Amino acid sequence: MTCVRELEWQAGTLYQRPLRELVALRGEAQGWRGKTLPLAPMELAFDIAPNSTLGLDFAGALQLTVNRDGLRLSRRGLQTAEMHHRYWRGEARRLRIFIDRSSVEIFINDGEGVMSSRFFPGYPGQLIFSGATPVAFCRWLLRPCMVE
Repeated sequence: MTCVRELEWQAGTLYQRPLRELVALRGEAQGWRGKTLPLAPMELAFDIAPNSTLGLDFAGALQLTVNRDGLRLSRRGLQTAEMHHRYWRGEARRLRIFIDRSSVEIFINDGEGVMSSRFFPGYPGQLIFSGATPVAFCRWLLRPCMVE
């Protein structure tokens, strides 16, 4: 469910970053403008303007909200309609997000924080952005990874 990570102890804080070798799975870098993207296995990387609010909706199955207080990751329970929330507190300046068919992994501020979740979207699904437009946005479609 999670990406293989590199760990680094830096100034009293444990940083978790995706393994460098994962860049080999990237397709060609693509920019983007608009509010929606087709949901597919991909990596997103973008900066967030200070004091802005940004939302990402993963095909209605998972929602990420970023504001000046931090991040909130929300998904509906599988057995009930109850919403479950996870929080990261702090100023989010940069996000790197890995999406596959049933999970999302969010690396915050170059590994200062990490959030992960399973989700089960309908297909074809859309990733919908709301609020502020991300700064310095880039995305890569990811090739399948087969371990033999």
